Amino acid sequence: MRKWKIVVSVIILVVVAAGFYLLGFTMAGGTKDSSEELTFYAEITDIRGADSSYFTVKGLEVNDVNFRGDFTFSVTEDTEIEWNYTEIAPEQLQVGDSIAVTFTGDIQESDPAHIGNVVKIRLLEDEVKPLPEQEADQSPEMGMDEKPVIYLYPEEETEVSVKLDYKGELTTTYPAYENGWQVLARPDGTLTDLKTGREYYCLFWEGVSETDYDLSKGFVVPGQETAAFLEDALSRLGLTEREASEFIIYWLPRMEGNAYNLISFQKEVYTQAAQLEITPAPDSVLRVFMAWKGLDKPVFIEPQTLEGFERTGFTVVEWGGMEIQDH
Repeated sequence: MRKWKIVVSVIILVVVAAGFYLLGFTMAGGTKDSSEELTFYAEITDIRGADSSYFTVKGLEVNDVNFRGDFTFSVTEDTEIEWNYTEIAPEQLQVGDSIAVTFTGDIQESDPAHIGNVVKIRLLEDEVKPLPEQEADQSPEMGMDEKPVIYLYPEEETEVSVKLDYKGELTTTYPAYENGWQVLARPDGTLTDLKTGREYYCLFWEGVSETDYDLSKGFVVPGQETAAFLEDALSRLGLTEREASEFIIYWLPRMEGNAYNLISFQKEVYTQAAQLEITPAPDSVLRVFMAWKGLDKPVFIEPQTLEGFERTGFTVVEWGGMEIQDH
């Protein structure tokens, strides 16, 4: 009778111990409920596949003991990958990154263990790797440099010559560009064509070129917030309210209906592709050129620093832009 009681006690202890082990496994991430989402923390140790879709990770010490080993998994188009609540691409993850992995379903007992259904990866780093630049086509795409308009503000009534050295083909100019514009400019910006006597408030040109504009820095702006963003950005860049209004009136109808807009204000890339020769030489020149593209979803981009502008003496102002099309 005494031996029977000892055997029963041992069986009870084994059952209780097993119960506590399973409870601990469930709380740490392991579970028999395949529909439940579980999350653990890991460091990426290997990335494979042409589209960076197959990962090997090592669980961090902060996890339960069951999630401190090595694991493999694949990501699909249904896997959410985010950084700071912004969607990123698998190619932006790299070996050494710390991540949070959320999954459902069973873990296959293999070496290393394989997770079958990863639903979300959250990058825990302070910075994210930029997307690699796409390889250029063998034949560059032609793009339209739209609506550059030039304002002239001399300190006194002055005859001004403006010539444009453009690395592309001019498609439209107004007034007509005949080896340059020759105008009488007044301090309020009014221009009189010396050939025709007709008055204008700006010089207009458009053209097509193969200029490769730089979108590595800029801003991602929800479509409905585009007007407010441009009002602030253009003011910081130095446009007057009238100049900024004309800029926004031209571009806003094409931008506000997009889910998001990627906006990058160009500097040397634009000014080298469209060089101005102005006589007499101005004291200050502001050229604002916006390269932009519509987006269905937000992407990460390094923020751009906007530099202010001080108008001194004979001032020349120009604004324009190009919509970058995906092909």
